[in-house]
Amino acid sequence: MKRGSPPGGKRNSREVLRRRALDLVRRARGLARLLAEAEGLELPREEVLHAPLGFPLSAGRDEQAARAFLVGLREGLQSLAFREEALLPGRVFCFRCGSSRCGHASPRDPREVFTGYSPTGRPKWLDFVSWCIDRREGRVESLLQDRNRVIALVQGGKDLHREQ
Repeated sequence: MKRGSPPGGKRNSREVLRRRALDLVRRARGLARLLAEAEGLELPREEVLHAPLGFPLSAGRDEQAARAFLVGLREGLQSLAFREEALLPGRVFCFRCGSSRCGHASPRDPREVFTGYSPTGRPKWLDFVSWCIDRREGRVESLLQDRNRVIALVQGGKDLHREQ
């Protein structure tokens, strides 16, 4: 034991470190909530937000580090919000509105399918049979003859974003 160290010094210093780290985590969560509220973003409860926390070990550049941390925090929150928004059943993400909850994000009719994005980022919906005809899909006739028939067509991301 070092001279002048109180008995149980290592144990006490570890406890102080643990409490300070816990305080830092709680304050960062509070900051994330404030930022999410200011940005109008929903905070998913069960997610872990990863944001870079770089800071100078000597004073003088704390403001710069704080700004960089807020930028990283904002980007992390936006990424989480995008992931939450993008994965709503029966809906697609509307880049025009920045949401999956707007009127553009779901079909108006159950026979419509998502066929891609307009140049403005708005989702395009088309009747499935019409889309098959436009694509010259040979199996469309069998679909029209037998309503219980299933046809699956795959369209890649490049095709979906072609006009955007």
